[in-house]
Amino acid sequence: MLKTDLHLHSRFSDGSYSPEEAAVQSVSAGLDIIALTDHFLPPDEALLGSLERKYSITILGGIECGTKDSDTNLSAHILGYGIRDYGPVMELMQPVLDSVNRNSLKQLALLQEMGYPVTEEEARKECSGPALYRQHINYVLFKKGIIPDMFGTWMKSMYKNNGPLEMAYDFPEPVPVIKAITEGGGIPVLAHPGQQQNYCLIPEFVKAGIKGIELVHPSNTPEDMNYIKLYAEENGLFVTGGSDCHGVLSSSGGQIGDYNMIYEDISFFPLNTILKRR
Repeated sequence: MLKTDLHLHSRFSDGSYSPEEAAVQSVSAGLDIIALTDHFLPPDEALLGSLERKYSITILGGIECGTKDSDTNLSAHILGYGIRDYGPVMELMQPVLDSVNRNSLKQLALLQEMGYPVTEEEARKECSGPALYRQHINYVLFKKGIIPDMFGTWMKSMYKNNGPLEMAYDFPEPVPVIKAITEGGGIPVLAHPGQQQNYCLIPEFVKAGIKGIELVHPSNTPEDMNYIKLYAEENGLFVTGGSDCHGVLSSSGGQIGDYNMIYEDISFFPLNTILKRR
């Protein structure tokens, strides 16, 4: 039996754990296979390979792509596993990654104008990737005791409901992202549909080449899971699951290993397909 958590984030995007810390915690949680799926960014495959050997755990590289369907205004997060050529999908994700960094710097400047003692240098120490996220800035303020918590009233008043730090991000359409993942030799999976309630988009995604759907996730309710099983069966999709762990930088994800799926072996698609490539 194989215990898997196929949705984790690290300091290379908006997670608080390094890939090595994630590997250590995954081993402690009794996991056999994990996937690091940072936002908008290809994984460091060489690093993941060295961690696999060091900790005797299978670590898949992946990416989580934010998208928005313009016809319905619904968001959809697409996970890409086993991508051999990240060029096509990064053509669509690089502008998003750039906008995340650009908006974070604007938010940082506004906070400084409001008298909050945080510098870019301090915030950059909390991340390892090319983009600064607002979570890194907030974490500095939290550690200094300037804000009472990471996800409470202060955050909502600043970043939500027309707050002074609320900013828009331009996401690509989901269908081109699904096709780009496939073009790069990867396997596209619809992440946490219960979170975005985007079930009506699944038939279109199937036509575009989506192969799987995330069943186990903190935001998928029992009712959502029933819907997901139905859609998976009707459309021939495999199901995956994961904690969507961001460490201390998110209140919506679980902890590593809390939300997992157990498989009898690796013969299910896509794990067997990806692992055979190695």
